[in-house]
Amino acid sequence: MPAAPIPVALAQTGQVAHTVKDLEPAVAFFRDKLGMIHLFTAGQLAFFDCAGTRLMVDALPEAQGNGNSVLYFKVDDIHGSVTTLRGKGVGFEGEPHRIFTHPDGTEEWMAFFKGPEGNLLSLMSQVKPQASACVWRHDREAAIGVRFPADRGRGGRQASWLAGRPANGGSPAERAAVSGPGRYRGRSVRHS
Repeated sequence: MPAAPIPVALAQTGQVAHTVKDLEPAVAFFRDKLGMIHLFTAGQLAFFDCAGTRLMVDALPEAQGNGNSVLYFKVDDIHGSVTTLRGKGVGFEGEPHRIFTHPDGTEEWMAFFKGPEGNLLSLMSQVKPQASACVWRHDREAAIGVRFPADRGRGGRQASWLAGRPANGGSPAERAAVSGPGRYRGRSVRHS
């Protein structure tokens, strides 16, 4: 007897297949160059963990000719990741580039490279909008003990508006947006 129909709610992707002709160079590439965790190999199939999604590298004869989708791997720092992977011999198709800016200022960045058999792969990164350089300058000066003079035109309050900070302390969201270590284009800035 067939099961009764139920509403289907798809969850996260559990596994992605990637077809190759020669398994061993592909395993070495994903494991040694990209640093993915090699879970196991079963015949002509190798499995890797990619932050909870399983990548199946498939060299079975029946998989050949089916084509591949571009695999996009999320990274926090796309520029630093490209530098690291280039150091391991991964050849990129150019520099990381911004492809889109969301209304909230978040930027979508990508950098494309090829696997050992010429399959196109990509790094992707979302870069959140950062506090202004003015805030960073204030944080740096505050770290070395420089104080802003009182703002004579605003009732004697500190010139916090000059540093990009709300004069009244601001909402929790405003304070969070300008607190913490300085950051510039997704990279930490040292306060030295």
